Amino acid sequence: MVDLFDMQMWPEDRVVHEIERLLLPSERLFECHWSGESNLWVVQIFQKQEDGAKGDLVWSGANFDRRFALFEVFGYLWLETTRPSVGWREPSTRPTKVSVTQHMAEKYSGPEDLDPDEVALVYGRKSKR
Repeated sequence: MVDLFDMQMWPEDRVVHEIERLLLPSERLFECHWSGESNLWVVQIFQKQEDGAKGDLVWSGANFDRRFALFEVFGYLWLETTRPSVGWREPSTRPTKVSVTQHMAEKYSGPEDLDPDEVALVYGRKSKR
């Protein structure tokens, strides 16, 4: 598979070639052009019609640098075409303030009760007992 560190060294035409070769589904079209109005490189992915013409816009992005715009397309298509990891699941119940407090109280006990005479000795006062 493509290594992102190697990809950073590729010329822009190779990035476009790899996007079209590896990630772009056959039912989509990809376009990258300079927009004089916004002074940005605009990248767009269209749904391909039966006759091969551009159909509905699926995704669009823009960036000040053409290479960064191409990397945006690469990232979008990468996330769209790769399967999500099956190892992570969202927990069904999230901890509440009460459950965390209860857990902490059970796991860590508070200080033992102090003897007033010992406290008086430490602070040099007489106990009022």
